Amino acid sequence: MKVWKTEHGYLYCWHGGKRVRHHRYVWEQANGPIPDGLDVDHINGDRTDNRLDNLRLVTRQENMQNAKRYCTNSSGVTGVCWRKQKQRWQAYVVVDYKQIHLGHYRDWFEAVCARKSAEVSYGFHPNHGRSVND
Repeated sequence: MKVWKTEHGYLYCWHGGKRVRHHRYVWEQANGPIPDGLDVDHINGDRTDNRLDNLRLVTRQENMQNAKRYCTNSSGVTGVCWRKQKQRWQAYVVVDYKQIHLGHYRDWFEAVCARKSAEVSYGFHPNHGRSVND
């Protein structure tokens, strides 16, 4: 089977005359069809690691709770940003596609603590917010 990598980092293959994401193909070969509304998540965040023990079936929200930190993030922590007008660090979390404000803080560490506490409260995966290079 020919497998190739796209510019977005996912592996693809041909199956049944269609181009499909390789991780979805691997999951379906082992477990059957993927139910509507569910995603196949790479637990370790590596889009090329399609070993079955690195894949899990999750909702879109659960998948987003295992996302890498965006490369445009300048604070070093997902959900923490500097608000120039307030001269404070803002902490927030996104749950069910809604942004929840956690507060403004003079100290970066306090903002990070608020964010990390919210991640635990809302059941985020421990890998959430890791660096894109991790």
